[in-house]
Amino acid sequence: MVLMGYFWQRQAYLHRRNRRTWESLTAQSQRYPGNSGSPWVRLQSARVAMEMADYAERNGDSDSEIPGRTQLADIRRNAMEMRMASFKAMLGRA
Repeated sequence: MVLMGYFWQRQAYLHRRNRRTWESLTAQSQRYPGNSGSPWVRLQSARVAMEMADYAERNGDSDSEIPGRTQLADIRRNAMEMRMASFKAMLGRA
């Protein structure tokens, strides 16, 4: 029963994520500035950056504001670096 609840929750999250617009993602990225001192805020900022890269990959040809495929690798790399720095800071190793 718990496993079924997890799958339902995950499916609902993926559905909401796939229905987001580029404008909502950019607004959310402004809500979580990446240079904040809090590791939790940096982690959220990295999550938003990763979602922006996923959105750009899915919808890259439809909007001129969306970064091209050549920039996606840089966005993902920066997001992973922010995630790792946040995890290290949370564990007290930074």
